[in-house]
Amino acid sequence: MSEEGDDKLLGLLGKMMGNIARSAVENARLLQEAYPHLSATSVDQAFGVSDAVNGYSGNEKGKRGRKRKGGAEGDAPKKKRAPSGYILYTSEQRSSMKEDGSATGMAQKELMKELASRWRDLPQTGKDEWNNKAKEGAAAADAASSSAAAAAVESLDDGEKKQKKKHKKARADKSEKKKKKKKDKDRHDD
Repeated sequence: MSEEGDDKLLGLLGKMMGNIARSAVENARLLQEAYPHLSATSVDQAFGVSDAVNGYSGNEKGKRGRKRKGGAEGDAPKKKRAPSGYILYTSEQRSSMKEDGSATGMAQKELMKELASRWRDLPQTGKDEWNNKAKEGAAAADAASSSAAAAAVESLDDGEKKQKKKHKKARADKSEKKKKKKKDKDRHDD
C-alpha cells in the first residue's frame, strides 16, 4: 500500500475512533439523564467514557496540518498519553548530558542517536526499571483523569440545565408579550 493510501486509512480510522468516542459520551449522558440515581463515575466506567471524554475530540490538526472534521466546540481536549520508559529515560539522560556539557555543540539529531544508542545498550533490568516508573506515572494520571471526566460530565449537565432555563424564560417572555399585544388590540378595537 502506498504512503498516500496509508494516510487515507489512518485518517479514516481516526474519524471512526472520534465517532466512537462521541457516541460513548452521548450514551453516557443519556443514561445519566434517564437514571439520575446512578453515579456519574459508574456510568463513565460502563461506557469507558473516562477514556472517550479525554480522547479524540476531532478538533486536533492532522498529519498535514489540516483541521480534522467533527467534534463540537465543547468537546474535552485530547488526553495526553503517559510517557513511556524510553521517553522518561531519554529526557533524564538529555538533562544530565546538558548539565555535564557532553551535549554541547551536538545537533538534535546526533543527540537523539546517542540517547537511542544508550537505551539499546542498557541492560534489560535497567529498561524494566524505567518502564515500571512509566507505568506508575500512567496509573496516577489515569486516576486523576477519571475524576476529571466525572466532573466534565457533571459540568455538561449544569450547562444544559442553564440553557433550558434560559430558553424557558425566553418562551415565557414571548408568550407574555403576545398576551399584552392581544389585550392592547382588544382595548383598541372597543
